[in-house]
Amino acid sequence: MSRIFATFLIVFGLFCPTRGHADTARGHAALPDGYVVEIDIADTLSQRAAGLMFRPVLPENRGMLFVYPEPQAIGVWMKNTLISLDVVFLNADAIIVGVLPNRQPCVTHPCPIYSSPTPANYMLELQAGSAEKHKLSVGQEILLDYQHPMPTD
Repeated sequence: MSRIFATFLIVFGLFCPTRGHADTARGHAALPDGYVVEIDIADTLSQRAAGLMFRPVLPENRGMLFVYPEPQAIGVWMKNTLISLDVVFLNADAIIVGVLPNRQPCVTHPCPIYSSPTPANYMLELQAGSAEKHKLSVGQEILLDYQHPMPTD
């Protein structure tokens, strides 16, 4: 491999806006229509707090799954989020219990908080428009495939 190509790979890997953080687990979510999304897992307090903040791009085939140890009312805000998102809430069985389409980046202070309609164990953030495109609705199941690491905080 040439040095120029190797340097490109290193630099691209360091600055690619869609890559996950090194300590972030990854997995897959199969939507009800069979479309598979690669997901970064946010299962610690600090990972959930950071979420997709400051990411300038989220490709259609990527998302983030927020994992909560117990069912709870989940609130989400778009502070420091640069992209529009669809937010999907799931129960412990990965059944959709709520969909918030097209949440826009926060431009006011304080940022509004959007909540799950019922207690949930998961929140899946996808590129805005994904819920409509894949016809996501309450009662559908999303198949989740990821490692369940023990949270450290």
